Amino acid sequence: MRIEPRKLGVLAAKALAGILPAAAVLAFRPFGLDPGQAAVVASLTLAVGLWTTGVLGKAAVSAGLLAAFLVFGRTAPASILRFPLSESFPVIILAFLFSQGIAKSGLARKLLLPALDRWAGTPGRLLAAMILSAVAFIFLIPQPFSRVIILSGIFAECLEGRGLPKGLRERLLFALHLFSALANNLFLRGDLILNPAFLGFAGLSTGEAGWTARLLVPGFVHLALALVVFVVLARKDLRGGAGAAWTVGAPPAGPGSAAASARLSTGDRRNLALIGLVLAAWATEGLHGIRGVWIAAAGTAAMFALGLLDPGDFKSVNPGLLVFLTAASSIGAALQGSGAAGKIFPPLAALLPKDWSPGLALGTVGISMAGHMILGSNLTTLSVLVPAFRAVGEGAGAPEAVAFLVFVSVTTQFFLPFHHVILLLGAESGRYGRGTVFRFGVVLTFLSAAAAAFLYPAWWGWRGLP
Repeated sequence: MRIEPRKLGVLAAKALAGILPAAAVLAFRPFGLDPGQAAVVASLTLAVGLWTTGVLGKAAVSAGLLAAFLVFGRTAPASILRFPLSESFPVIILAFLFSQGIAKSGLARKLLLPALDRWAGTPGRLLAAMILSAVAFIFLIPQPFSRVIILSGIFAECLEGRGLPKGLRERLLFALHLFSALANNLFLRGDLILNPAFLGFAGLSTGEAGWTARLLVPGFVHLALALVVFVVLARKDLRGGAGAAWTVGAPPAGPGSAAASARLSTGDRRNLALIGLVLAAWATEGLHGIRGVWIAAAGTAAMFALGLLDPGDFKSVNPGLLVFLTAASSIGAALQGSGAAGKIFPPLAALLPKDWSPGLALGTVGISMAGHMILGSNLTTLSVLVPAFRAVGEGAGAPEAVAFLVFVSVTTQFFLPFHHVILLLGAESGRYGRGTVFRFGVVLTFLSAAAAAFLYPAWWGWRGLP
């Protein structure tokens, strides 16, 4: 297969964007890295460069990174491969299948499309419905990955049924994933994987009440500002979808009308009962004690038994995404196990002011976001940076404030899908492209930096929180 010289040059330039920084790490070994640590950092640098430029497939790059970590990481294989050994791994697989079953049932179109026609007949109302759904589903489905996969599947079905233009559907589905990511920060239960892990890294015992006291109000303001930014940047797409697609009210009754489609058959009622039972069991997990993975497994098995799913639906599970998540989850363990994290981040944190001040807040936000841009994964970045900033917070007399500054900075900043798993799930499912994430991410990163450095500390100061 012959490649045009111009395209070959572009590919070479993209490859060098990852290769040259990695080679520099190996050659100069910054921060006093030893050869093994330099190999770990160089492998990560190369992988991030290739992920960003897309020269090679994500799965191939991720597999190479895992191999390098296993060889040079001085870390137990169980720590490197902790994601496929965790409960999150089967839950994500089951969530993809369960979401596929919901889509095949047609219930989203039959039940939600008429509701959207009636109550969300304008772009603003539809975006409000997405935000309310993202918040409400926190209390229905505890597992964050399962939640956004199912919610995205429902809205994708409804938006397609509305006949909105493809570009507008992509922007709106990106907005749904964005709002879901921001909403997960509002409550401790919003992300039962990331949020408690952060508290563990910070050595904090904050409960749900303490969490919402710090993050609920400024988090909602942050979400509202993100909504404004989205509307401004997507205004052409929103205007382009104006007209019949936004008309409130169902069309005249007929075989293909919303009113006709809302009539449920006996099979529809059976499927609705199954889905409702699974969601109810998920929402009350804390009461009956049955783990979410078993609830998802039982619900998915029932869908196969009822014919909502068949073996061909396993193609809805993205193996490349699972390999990537495995690699992303291993970065923190490899950096810490090899000792590279201890040589890179504490010296940077030590450069910050010693007292709680706007300068300390800005410096914490800047270093945290820079680290996140390099490391990618939220969990990985928090596992590396929060312990490094612990001494800074204690020295400044505001350990919780500094820790939460790192948390907000990391979990709200992104340029590309791999910077946030919630966004990655949408991109890898084909809901929107990498260009959409980058276009909005650049502007929203500046918003998040300003919010983290000024909005959240102002709220904590007004409430008298340390």
